[in-house]
Amino acid sequence: MKHVAPLSAAVALVLALPAWAAKPPPPVCLGPAQVFAPGVINTPGLNEGRLAFTPDRQTIYWHVNEIPGPPGSDALFTIMTAQRTATGWSTPDVASFSGLGQFADSDPVVSLDGQRLVFSSNRPGNQGPYPLNDLWVVERTGSGWSEPVNLGPNVNSPYNELYASLDRAGNLYFASDRDRGQWDIYRSLRQPDGGYGPAMSIGPGVDHSHLWEFNPQISPDGRSLLYSTVGRQDGLGDVDIYLSRIERNGRLGNPVNVGSCVNSAGTEFHPTMLWDSNELYFARVHETIDLMVAPIEMP
Repeated sequence: MKHVAPLSAAVALVLALPAWAAKPPPPVCLGPAQVFAPGVINTPGLNEGRLAFTPDRQTIYWHVNEIPGPPGSDALFTIMTAQRTATGWSTPDVASFSGLGQFADSDPVVSLDGQRLVFSSNRPGNQGPYPLNDLWVVERTGSGWSEPVNLGPNVNSPYNELYASLDRAGNLYFASDRDRGQWDIYRSLRQPDGGYGPAMSIGPGVDHSHLWEFNPQISPDGRSLLYSTVGRQDGLGDVDIYLSRIERNGRLGNPVNVGSCVNSAGTEFHPTMLWDSNELYFARVHETIDLMVAPIEMP
């Protein structure tokens, strides 16, 4: 019995230690990136961003705008939707909840049960002043999507909140510049009543200090996170997409660049991973911003 207490203490210590050294192996590129649905989803003269799929992969949502602007600017965005057909994707329509040409509606994501869609907007009712962005939600009803509802002060702040992602448990990941203009990734846990708990930063870790992290895409099991970051020495370009593990202490682990089949000497962001089919959708800056797709196997 005299060994039980020291052993228990050692186990507790190991479990409490942040495993900052843990770093996933690099993803495996299965082929080059291609423009996604050119001429239908990607169209000349428009900027497309953040692609989202319903669980059955039959419906997609994304945002478009003519003149890009930084988060919190007065640039206008509209969320679009299309249906899968036998020959590709249908002609896009404006999503029922998006204000055409009125607000900065952007960054849609559909929950894994298909019952919620979260998006960013600067519409009236935000926690901060116009034109800053909050996260909003619509719920699935018998006749389509409900009216948008602001996710409230546990999630939103007087600053910008953008680019939500949801794991299988319904926990919410998003980016915010609430820390003195520094973009970091936050998590808000789903509550038994369907709401969200107070948002907490999941970074920066020792390998993320003083860098921006944004555009989080969480895996269904909540253990792996894709995101965009700028200014890393191991980057291939201006903005790259990286992969990290969520550590036992809930923090963001050491990152690995997802590789040259996705990242280039230019700018890549807005990752959306179909984890079960090895497809990574993302945005790349060409003459306009285009949605891309690359076959890639995540570790």
